[in-house]
Amino acid sequence: MFSAASFYDVVESLPEPTPGMVEQAALPLDAPATVGFYGFRGGAGRTLALAHVAVLWARRGLRVVAVDLDVEAPGLPAALGAALPPGCEGAVSLLMEAGRTPPSTPLDVSRHLVPLELKTAPGKVLLLPAGVVSKTGSSAVSVGQNPIRKGKQGAGQVCCGACAVG
Repeated sequence: MFSAASFYDVVESLPEPTPGMVEQAALPLDAPATVGFYGFRGGAGRTLALAHVAVLWARRGLRVVAVDLDVEAPGLPAALGAALPPGCEGAVSLLMEAGRTPPSTPLDVSRHLVPLELKTAPGKVLLLPAGVVSKTGSSAVSVGQNPIRKGKQGAGQVCCGACAVG
């Protein structure tokens, strides 16, 4: 069985980055690499795995953007020990903004990103949280004053409160 403890042991057993490792990691790519942690079952440890891998890659000199798209249990900021600054709205708000913006208009992604301070890493981690956790006590993400919730029109349908579902 693979657990968070065994994953931590694997990460800790890796050698510290050397200048050669950092140079090799910094080789230009044709396009940024994208790695996804996905699954249907909750509680499998994807968020914790993403947090560990993001920090591991930053320790190896890479620039990483860790994106949390879990609107029901957005735990990546907590796993990375990050506090969301005022005005940070996250991925859900960014995706909604992208849907309202003409394709030729660039989006300001920077206000949704949270830079993490890593004292022992030559690389960098930017966090794109799912959004702001609802103040109603649930773990669901809110967009502005509207909590995202499962819609009445079908299981798994997500609504931000800006549409008629609800």
